[in-house]
Amino acid sequence: MTLEDEDIMTLLRALMDRVPAPAPDLADIVRRTRARRMRRRLAGAFASAAVLAVFMLSIAVLLPLVRQERRMGSREPGAGPAVESFDVAQGSGLAAVAVSATSERLWIGLSGGCSGTVVAVDPWTLDPIGRVAFDVVSDLDAQGDAVWVAAARCTPEGTRPVAIRVDEQTTQPISEVELPCPGTACHASNIIVGSDGVWATVGWESQEGPRGAVVHIDATTGTILSKVPVNGWPRDLVRTSDALWVFVDSRFSDSVVDAASVVKVDPREHRVEAVLLRDELPPGGGELRPPELTAGDGYVWVHAEEEGRGVVLRLDEANGEIVGPSVPVRDVLGPFAVAEGAVWLLTGDPKTGERTVTWVDPDTSTLLGRVRIDETGSDWRFPLDAVVDPMHGTVWIVDHGGSITRVRMVIPSPPPPRPPVDRVQARDVAR
Repeated sequence: MTLEDEDIMTLLRALMDRVPAPAPDLADIVRRTRARRMRRRLAGAFASAAVLAVFMLSIAVLLPLVRQERRMGSREPGAGPAVESFDVAQGSGLAAVAVSATSERLWIGLSGGCSGTVVAVDPWTLDPIGRVAFDVVSDLDAQGDAVWVAAARCTPEGTRPVAIRVDEQTTQPISEVELPCPGTACHASNIIVGSDGVWATVGWESQEGPRGAVVHIDATTGTILSKVPVNGWPRDLVRTSDALWVFVDSRFSDSVVDAASVVKVDPREHRVEAVLLRDELPPGGGELRPPELTAGDGYVWVHAEEEGRGVVLRLDEANGEIVGPSVPVRDVLGPFAVAEGAVWLLTGDPKTGERTVTWVDPDTSTLLGRVRIDETGSDWRFPLDAVVDPMHGTVWIVDHGGSITRVRMVIPSPPPPRPPVDRVQARDVAR
């Protein structure tokens, strides 16, 4: 008898059904259960670590933005900056004549007669950090680990102009350089610090009338490297990549200044390269006056006058030519900075006495904003110097009454690129 394949399969199934199933291996079951639990724990740990990593990365990205937002102030439209004033002179009668800022210090120069002081304060709290006394303070510039002060020593024979280096941390003088002065009534006017050393201006009375010079100082040794004479009394000084620009009281009538000019100095050849706008600019008058010049983005901005009102002219730093029309902002007291995509001006209304800070687009001269800093019209609140401090989202202004005004504000973003501006030949360039 032959069995078919189907019959064989049926017989095998019947036999297997009668074989008892093996007893379960409890140790294997426990082992597999533990393995499953370990896999679940590891998966949970990896998920938690991933969530924590994403959280920490978010903190690292967002925290600087939050700090930046706190520094720069509210960015919501219509949110105005907070304006506060503080008495730095503390009733001494000294004028606050100069201000400069670093990341850790705000430096303020106070002066009056033969009594002067440079004060270092915390830029966040305005708590005093240190001070150093001078006879006369005219200007200061804080760069890196040192602060340079244009000052003068009072002697029985008259004032002796000096440039003094102050340590940024200890706020104590490190060195003193006596500036050359071949005449009488000597006075150091301005000082700036650059990569090639320190530049200071000094003025004096001579038999031919007021004269001055731009002095180049080695920042390390204090050695005087050169002296460039200028015809007139220097009143302001700025630096561009290839030149120094000096605002000079250049014309006098009966010992009273009645016109000013801009002198362009070649810092490498140590010579006057050109005299611009000769005797066309309004004199500032007196020792205590706002800035007359500022520079940046390829231009030099000069305080001028049109129809009896203060304006600002823009000069090409390459050739001194006037570029475009004057900035359409009237009652300008002086330009003080080119920073954060704007030109910053001290402005004021002679009718109401209101004083303001105004900033404009450097290419189109479009008005970007204006902030009122004083509406009393008092001579004591007349601004003498100012600085833009992006680190702390602040503009600082010092005035004749020895106060400093803090304007917390949104620093404007740089404007988009603009097409070239038509250039107008300078009205007077004499070499």
